[in-house]
Amino acid sequence: MALRRKSKALKILYFTHNSLGIGHAVRTLAIIRGLRKINQNIKFLVVTASKVPNIFLDEGIEVVKLPSTILTKGKNRWALKPRFLDIGISNIIGMRYKILLDCFYSLRPHAVFIDNILSGQGSELLPIILHRHIEKETGNNSFLLYLISRGILDAPAKIIAENNRNMHLSTDINSLEVVDRIFILENKYTIDFNKDYDFGVKENRFQYLGKIITKVKQDLLEREDILIKNGIPLDKKVVLVRLGHEDKDVGLLKKVINSFKKFNKLNDDNYFLMVCSEPYADKSKVMRLIDGYYNKNISHRIFISDMIDLIYHSEIVISRAGYNITAEIEATGTRAILIPFEQRTGEQLMRAKSIKNKRIKFLLEKDVTEKKIIDNMNFLVQKNLPKKFSSNRDKICDVIHANLITDLKKYHIKQQ
Repeated sequence: MALRRKSKALKILYFTHNSLGIGHAVRTLAIIRGLRKINQNIKFLVVTASKVPNIFLDEGIEVVKLPSTILTKGKNRWALKPRFLDIGISNIIGMRYKILLDCFYSLRPHAVFIDNILSGQGSELLPIILHRHIEKETGNNSFLLYLISRGILDAPAKIIAENNRNMHLSTDINSLEVVDRIFILENKYTIDFNKDYDFGVKENRFQYLGKIITKVKQDLLEREDILIKNGIPLDKKVVLVRLGHEDKDVGLLKKVINSFKKFNKLNDDNYFLMVCSEPYADKSKVMRLIDGYYNKNISHRIFISDMIDLIYHSEIVISRAGYNITAEIEATGTRAILIPFEQRTGEQLMRAKSIKNKRIKFLLEKDVTEKKIIDNMNFLVQKNLPKKFSSNRDKICDVIHANLITDLKKYHIKQQ
C-alpha cells in the first residue's frame, strides 16, 4: 500500500551507520548540505548511531539516534557487538529495526537514502527493502530507494555487502536489484564497484560521481578565524595530525610528536602542531601523551567539526588514509603524509596508492620512523607548489538531485 502524506515538502529518510570513525556521518552531511543548497524544499530525517549527531543538529537537521554497535575482529571472523549498551547484539539490532520502521512509517519519505551498506549492519533495513520490492512488483510506488557508497569497502563492509547480495528477499531476488539508484562517491578507475566486488548487478545502475567533501571554497573560514577558534597562534604555520583511535595510533602519535619537535627546532620554531583525535579515541591515553610532551607549540582537540577548514590552512597534514581526510587533502591542495591503517584488509592502502599527487607522500605503518617523518616533512615544505582548491560537492549533489526528480516523475511519486 502506498504511503499517504500531508506535507508538501520533499522528505528524505537518510540512514547512516557508525563503525570505527565518523566518516559516514561527515559524508552524509556533505550530501545534505549540497542538496539543501539546490532545493530548500527538501527536509531530512537522519537516522544514525554516530557519536557525533550534533553535526546535524547544529544545522537544523533532525536526527534519531540509534543504539551503537562496533565491529570487532576475532580469530576467524568479524563480529558485531553493542558499543555501550550491554544487552546483547540481538536486542540492539531489534531496537534499531523497530526505530527505523517507526521513522519510515511516521515520516512517509519520498526517498530513503542508505549509506554504504544496503541492509544495515544487522539487516535492520531489510523490511524497507522488501517494501520497495513489493511496490515495484505491484506498480503502487510511494518512495525511492538509493544506495550511496564511498566506493572502496573495508573487510567488514565487504562481508556485509556479500551477505546483501546473497540475502535473497525471495528465491530469485538480489536485494541490490531492488535499489533504484546506486551512487558511488569515487572514480571508476579507482574502484569498479560492480566488477571488483562481483555484485552481479546491471552496470547501468551505477553512477560514479567522484569524491565528495563537506564544503565549497566560498564556505571556508578565513585563516585567522579558524586558528583563533582552535587556539593556534596566528604567527605559526600549522602541522595538523589526524590519527585513529586504536592503541597503535597512540604509539604512532608518539613518533609524530618526537619528529615534530626535531623538525620545528630545525625551522626556528615556526610551526605549531595541532593533534586532533577521533571521538572514539581513548582520551586519557592521548592526553597523557600530550601532557608528557608539554610544549607551547603543541595542542590537542578531541573533535573538530568541518576539519576541512583547518586542513586548508595547514602547511602539512599527517594522517591515516580514510576516505574523508584524503578527499579533503586532495581538494585543498595541502601537503600531506599518509600512513594507511594496515589492520583492515587493504582499504586505506588501496586508497593511498590510487592518489597521484606530488604534494602527498605515504609511508607504510611498519616502516614509520622519526627520521622518515622528518625527511618527508622537510621534503614537502621545500616543495613550492601553489594551493588549488577544488570541490565537486555541488556538482555531485546536482546529479543526485536531478536523478531524484526524474525518478519521482518516472514512478509518479507525488510531493504532496
